Formats: sequence, C-alpha cells, structure tokens
Amino acid sequence: MDIEEKRVKISRLLIAKEHRGKGFGEKMMIALLKFIQNNYPDLKVYLTVFTFNKPAITLYKKLGFIDEKIDVDFMRYQGEIWDRLEMVLK
Repeated sequence: MDIEEKRVKISRLLIAKEHRGKGFGEKMMIALLKFIQNNYPDLKVYLTVFTFNKPAITLYKKLGFIDEKIDVDFMRYQGEIWDRLEMVLK
C-alpha cells in the first residue's frame, strides 16, 4: 500500500495461479482493510484494477469498493488494449 496525502492506495495483491479461488485474496484484503482503518481512519482508500480482471472486481465490490473512474486505453500489452478501473471504498 502507498500512503498519499489524503488517501491510501492498495497497490498490489498477487495470488499465485494455483492458489486462486481459495479465499486467500479475500482474507488478505480484509486484514489489510482492518489495518488501514485502525491506522489511517481519516484517509480515503482506493485501488486500481484492469477491467478484464472480473474475479478481482467482484471481490472488491463484495468488500465495499465502488467504481470511481475508468482510464480507457491505459496501456497496451501484446497487441491488446487494457483499460484500468479505479475503485474507492465506500
């Protein structure tokens, strides 16, 4: 996570392919959100995720994040165009 002036950015959450879908990401996010709420209660919490990453977006929404904005054509990778979604915690 990165602490900015008035907000906290959750920067990366990576789960090895063989361990995805087992609840590890949710447990990690819940622990991280509790840490942020206990230590930075006045700061806005946000994250970014590529729009094709539907499982991550579903998890983030389950945890209370809402869509804030989409950066269209954020990057190109192997001939694909990737959009990025910014989400904030309600």
